[in-house]
Amino acid sequence: MKLRKFASVTAIAGSIMAVSLPANALVIQDGWQMNLPGGNVNNIGHLVVSGGQTTITQELDAGGNIVVGSRFENFGGLFSITMTPENCVGGCDFGAPTVLPNTLEYSFSGLSGTVTSFNPGTGAVGFVFDAGVGSAQLTANGGGVLATFTPQSPSGGSLANFFGAVNTSGTSNLLFSLASVANPNLFQNLLGNNLLPGSTFFAIDTTNQIFSPASAPSQCGLFDVGDLCTTLVVTQQGKIDALVQGQVPEPSILALLGLGILGMGVTARRRVNHS
Repeated sequence: MKLRKFASVTAIAGSIMAVSLPANALVIQDGWQMNLPGGNVNNIGHLVVSGGQTTITQELDAGGNIVVGSRFENFGGLFSITMTPENCVGGCDFGAPTVLPNTLEYSFSGLSGTVTSFNPGTGAVGFVFDAGVGSAQLTANGGGVLATFTPQSPSGGSLANFFGAVNTSGTSNLLFSLASVANPNLFQNLLGNNLLPGSTFFAIDTTNQIFSPASAPSQCGLFDVGDLCTTLVVTQQGKIDALVQGQVPEPSILALLGLGILGMGVTARRRVNHS
């Protein structure tokens, strides 16, 4: 596994870093792999999403307004997926994307959530997604469904003006747990160990733009009988990172931990000798 570069870090500081890592932290994977029907792809920094489209159905009050606590549902898909090779520890990989051996699509449906903030003056809206509601799947041309996913918390986003014109911008950050895989070696870490359901997650971060502005309020009955709704379509671009829960600290950190313990032991012996 690649060694992290630590500049001007003492051995004791290294030991503190190692022991303070949360046991259930989600750690971005560096140089992970995918075994696709068309071939193996290794040294992945992150997947690049160059195209996507989502349809949002938003609940309105009796006056046709968005209010905090109102609900929404959406469905859509991410496509034009490539990958950026690993070149930076963590989620900072950069550079020209590399084409994958299969055309992939990440589709989702039944995702739901609630509005957490709304500015009537600007139309700015903030929202969160419900954990465990809805589903997503990764498909490949010629390979069928490769994996399925379940939304988790924290997931949410914002839009500068829900009732804005075309190209009004926003963001979304979705965390999905890996629910199932067609082949256990579909996702692997840098060392070739399988990334399996139960401890594997994918973070999808996108910038969004309104493609089809919000429709006029109409009765939809999606949330309550006789309720009003509006429909909005956005396009998306962004990236997908692989994460693992409860990962053991990397060898470089463990080495620092060992040096820190040795350093503290030497210091203790010196104190005894000088006493």
